[in-house]
Amino acid sequence: MTHEILLRNTMAVQSCTCELMQFRIDTIIQSCIHQIVDEFNKKVSYTQEDMDAHRLGNLTRTEFDWLSRDTIEVAKYIEHPFCGHECSIGFWDDFIRSLVRLHQPEAHAGIPKNLPKYIMLGSEDPCHESLKAVRQICAEQQAAGLSAPKVLIYGDARHEILNEINREEVTSDLLKILCEIVGHPRL
Repeated sequence: MTHEILLRNTMAVQSCTCELMQFRIDTIIQSCIHQIVDEFNKKVSYTQEDMDAHRLGNLTRTEFDWLSRDTIEVAKYIEHPFCGHECSIGFWDDFIRSLVRLHQPEAHAGIPKNLPKYIMLGSEDPCHESLKAVRQICAEQQAAGLSAPKVLIYGDARHEILNEINREEVTSDLLKILCEIVGHPRL
């Protein structure tokens, strides 16, 4: 009987110790992420003009209207169980580290010089910060000795250009690009 109580108490202490260790690990990870975010924010500055441009989406229906002008697609996004959730600490850690790495010249070193590159985006997508991000990508590619990507901008389109009201135009352009790359006649 005494061994049973001792065993239960030992297991309870181990469980508490594991929970405490996990809490400490989570706290350390959060601290590292804050340091990475601070480092990234030093490299990327948002002016009032950038912030105003971000808000120009006229989000009158839902907080997700910035995704697409197609209200049916926005409704599908809202209703889908895997969409609109908070991302994990691990996701943000990987995402921010990747963004910081992409701004370093060595990140472009392995890209073949003749690799075709395209950027397809909606003019009203707030993620490119009024094309600031596109200009930065092109400049970084050229600084690495690569040709700048070809940029296709779809007027008035938002973030999800393949779920936009002009999706046929976007899909047609994408198929044309892919056929050109592989040397296949257009279907």
